[in-house]
Amino acid sequence: WVSTGYQPTDHHMFNYSTKVWEDFWTANDYLNQVLVKIKVDADNATYGGFSYKGKTIQSDLRSQSVIQSIIVDGTIDWVTADNSVLILSKDEFDELRIQLSVHLQTVRAYYNDLKNNLHTYTVEQLKDLLNAKTN
Repeated sequence: WVSTGYQPTDHHMFNYSTKVWEDFWTANDYLNQVLVKIKVDADNATYGGFSYKGKTIQSDLRSQSVIQSIIVDGTIDWVTADNSVLILSKDEFDELRIQLSVHLQTVRAYYNDLKNNLHTYTVEQLKDLLNAKTN
């Protein structure tokens, strides 16, 4: 009987000859998993909201559509992610639109850059990306 300890990940197999857990994933396996994680993280960042006047503004598809299409004449009461209300003038609402655009462009640029540079990453760096906490 050999004590194997805990399996580090689902893709580790215990080698009874060497008595150590071995990772059987290839660099391509890690790359594919990182690409899946990037897609999920990018979607969460895109649709998870953005900050405006100290409040989180929703940025799901419905909110994006409303922000881009609504016409403000005077002021508008905008409900934030925490259900508080911001009273915004036309100019402030235009700023909110710009902030939404900046948020979407920034997220897209960050994750596209990350994806486009993955070929330069080592397996250890790909593992780090998989284990990294998302914001």
